[in-house]
Amino acid sequence: LQRSKHWNFDSSSLVPSTGAGTLTVNTGVAETYVTGNPVAGKALSSNSWDAGDNLQVAVNTVSYEDMILSFDEEASATGPTSFKIQYSSDGLTYTDLASSTTSTSLSPTFTSHTFSLASITATDNNANTRLRIVPSGATNVAGVLHIDNLLVSGATSSTPSEITSCSTTGNTGDLRI
Repeated sequence: LQRSKHWNFDSSSLVPSTGAGTLTVNTGVAETYVTGNPVAGKALSSNSWDAGDNLQVAVNTVSYEDMILSFDEEASATGPTSFKIQYSSDGLTYTDLASSTTSTSLSPTFTSHTFSLASITATDNNANTRLRIVPSGATNVAGVLHIDNLLVSGATSSTPSEITSCSTTGNTGDLRI
């Protein structure tokens, strides 16, 4: 089984289309919505990228593992020239996902990207999983980055929920049989 959280932005909002989670645009400018992929839908658009700006997804991955992040992206010629993926298991400390730095595609073509976090066990069975898309390169007030069809998915965990719960709460007493 697979669980997913999906943002298609067709409702022109940051509310997920399916599943539960929180998407935050940390750029200092309000997000807008433009023609998406497919063109009948909408895409999230943001401009004026500066160092440290990002799109952050907060998801609860309890009972799920081998997480995958995928999305469609396009950028203007004056927008970010690349991006990388970061992850966090506590929402405080972020680590770059190895080999995730990717060049952006230029408008008007969306490019699909998929990043596996299967080797990152810190994002498995974790109520505090955070994933970031961190653009870099050229910054310009008019430069834009569009994101569409953002999906976070994972497989049902092979670790029983009782073990996950126990390791989260710790030893609460003696086991007597």
